[in-house]
Amino acid sequence: MKIGIAISLYDKFDELAILIDIIKKNWKGDYIISVCSNHENPEPFLKDLDIDIFTKGDDIIVTKDMPWMRNSINMRSRVSDCIKKSCTAAINSGADYVMHLHTDAWPLKEKEILKIIEHMKENKKTFAFRGLGFSKYRHDCPVGHLDDMFFIFESKTAKKNRYFDFNTLSLLPHKLSIHGVLSLIVLGRIGLENAYHYDNLKNNYFWDGKKHPGDIERVRPSIYEPNLGLLHIDTPTFPKNYGKAVQAMYLYENKLTKGKTIKKFLEKNLMDKQKLIRALDIYERKLDDSLRLRGFPILNFGRFGRTFTKKEKYLNAPFKKKLNYWFGTMSREIWDRTIKKKIGVDLIPDYSFWPEDLEVILAKATFAEDYPDSSLLWFKDKKKNKLRIKSLPKFYKKFYKYNYKGM
Repeated sequence: MKIGIAISLYDKFDELAILIDIIKKNWKGDYIISVCSNHENPEPFLKDLDIDIFTKGDDIIVTKDMPWMRNSINMRSRVSDCIKKSCTAAINSGADYVMHLHTDAWPLKEKEILKIIEHMKENKKTFAFRGLGFSKYRHDCPVGHLDDMFFIFESKTAKKNRYFDFNTLSLLPHKLSIHGVLSLIVLGRIGLENAYHYDNLKNNYFWDGKKHPGDIERVRPSIYEPNLGLLHIDTPTFPKNYGKAVQAMYLYENKLTKGKTIKKFLEKNLMDKQKLIRALDIYERKLDDSLRLRGFPILNFGRFGRTFTKKEKYLNAPFKKKLNYWFGTMSREIWDRTIKKKIGVDLIPDYSFWPEDLEVILAKATFAEDYPDSSLLWFKDKKKNKLRIKSLPKFYKKFYKYNYKGM
């Protein structure tokens, strides 16, 4: 049985090198590694890495100064494009089963991955996933929530049922996150009866052993399932260099020390565990004390989770933004603890753009020059290239921060 590892990234090449060392130098099996990057010039970063297949993803343009809608559509399209291509290449490589990862998602226990695949074979499941599942609904994943890391599929069925044969701009990128996109694929092309939900994030922990709530700031700043060995660390959301120190801690504890890249990484970043936990605890308590003085006596009212950068962002924000955030979060908490608790009515914002058509919304927010393959823009009138439906009301323009220039 051949197993493929499909890896998607933009520019986290340093983490990619560590992930490859985990699989190639520390695991016992022989795995096919398929990598896809949307970076404009990834080749120089990949030349010394032990990769079996590399696929260049579409260089879809994403910048911080883009208006919200355009940025959101492009970012989601870039992610789904990369997943589509890394997985497709792994399927075509001859792998019988494929697991998809991002470069900051590290499977630390090879045996547990093989157990999941064995369970799939024994129970005739063609797709295995973790995530909040099909009982969790949000505006960006209205039919269920699937993680875009650590999902595993059987290649033969994936190819037959065209799991990854889709137009990235036909999967409602103005609304659905990649988690919502994957849930649609499972419902439409795989079938719930063929899917295995192996982890619902209820048995995950933080770096210091505290239980992770799972649904608030779901994978930030870190989340670890100790039995399965599934680790995700978003290093930029830790202060200073502590994110890498936490990564090094998990590598060392799981005896993943082989490989040139890993050895250098451990030498540079490994700290005494208790000193690391204590340093992060001191920093976190200082942030929490400041938050309590600035309107959040009960911290979970702010839905900060334990994400350091989210707390820092609030503390450093201008007073007006602090006030807006405070009113918004407190209103939601009051609703959740009264009306939702008593009668089960959830407070979900209306993200509808009706009566404007989807084609018009996408045409206004999407620029052809952002996409190397302009044929993806199925909603553009190629002949007239103009819109004939009235624009959104001013309220919506302001609320969704539309930028109509150049459209």
